[in-house]
Amino acid sequence: MAEDDFCVLSTLGAGSFSVVLLARHLQSGRKVVIKKMKMLGQTGLEMARHECNVMRGLSHPNILPLLGTIERAFQLQLVMPYVRGGDLRDYLCRKGPMREEEARRVFRQLASAMEYCHAKGIAHRDLKPENILVQSLNRIKITDFGLSGNFLQHSMDSLQGTLGYMAPEIVTGGTYGPGVDIWSLGGIKVFYQHNSPQSLEHSLNVKNENQQIGHLAIIESANIKNRQYIYNC
Repeated sequence: MAEDDFCVLSTLGAGSFSVVLLARHLQSGRKVVIKKMKMLGQTGLEMARHECNVMRGLSHPNILPLLGTIERAFQLQLVMPYVRGGDLRDYLCRKGPMREEEARRVFRQLASAMEYCHAKGIAHRDLKPENILVQSLNRIKITDFGLSGNFLQHSMDSLQGTLGYMAPEIVTGGTYGPGVDIWSLGGIKVFYQHNSPQSLEHSLNVKNENQQIGHLAIIESANIKNRQYIYNC
């Protein structure tokens, strides 16, 4: 793919390491998203190559596929389908909390995708509502494998993820396994099960405050390197 094949329409969002653009493929008219790393040079290129290689090895109905890449000097951009429904956080803010049957339906899809990834040796390591796209409640897509690791090829011991959904064993240091994704799924399940739409944002704020309190004790038991990193975030 070439950059001239697309017309950029808007910026959908930005994370710590990347910017996500909404674009239209000029020949087909299809809307896509283009993920660009914020860091240029060798570091950004290696991060993009890592995510690209992981995504090319995955094919599951609940994982957002990689359509192709745009290669430039010291930059690799990832092209993926556009999911109109947005991410899970946006969905809940619009629709309110899910009913029990809806929550089970979503969780089954997430668990199926993680079971598939783990069977291939891939741990996502950054599961959170912002990385779950909602095409419909029957078509959930997990995205953003930039922090993923292959635990069959290398031991996992680096600090990765988002603190509110990060398993304790990541924070405290040492090696860990793919079970860290299961911890994150549990946090996500709590996220989308609330009693009333009016209390959603309040519940999320309370949950985040409680998580921060709980994580303070975990952080204090972390190794010095991880503790310094977290306090600098």
